[in-house]
Amino acid sequence: MEKQIQLVLDDDYRIIALSDIHGHKDIFNDLMKSLQLRDEDYLIIIGDFINKGPENLETLRAMMTLSHRPRTYILKGNHESLVTHYVDMKDKFRDMHDFLKQDPYTLALHDMAKEMSYDLYGSQDSEAFRLTLLECFSNELEFMRNRPIFVETDDFIFVHGGYEKSFDVEKDENKFLKYDFFDK
Repeated sequence: MEKQIQLVLDDDYRIIALSDIHGHKDIFNDLMKSLQLRDEDYLIIIGDFINKGPENLETLRAMMTLSHRPRTYILKGNHESLVTHYVDMKDKFRDMHDFLKQDPYTLALHDMAKEMSYDLYGSQDSEAFRLTLLECFSNELEFMRNRPIFVETDDFIFVHGGYEKSFDVEKDENKFLKYDFFDK
């Protein structure tokens, strides 16, 4: 999928932009019902649809289904990047495995471990866990990896973390996803 999307809008539409769903699928579903989305509406999910909530894996799969709707753009946030970055990095995954055991908040990886009946707290073999994740959740991980970074129209730029004209979408992806200086 493209990292940046340029939209040319017609005359009759609404743009509905939502961000930071963070694994709250039921709340998201209630919101979607209240929006009464029309076929001509654009829906932009501006990242962080996973982690911190009670339904991370269900929310991820709902986004995968929703992505097939025309005029729907589901962007990558820093949380989707975090999960895929660690799962893809053999040398760093042990750190993520240890982090998961601390339960700072629920991540999609907790839900994945639960779905595959993996003993997250008893196992020390982080590489076996990582390889099993890559095998069992290849579609979900690929979906998160391949989210666009931003959507641009003539009037708006939708991005999860921050935007500056000097950012390069290939070199500065993390700045688009989590940019601590956007207020300045």
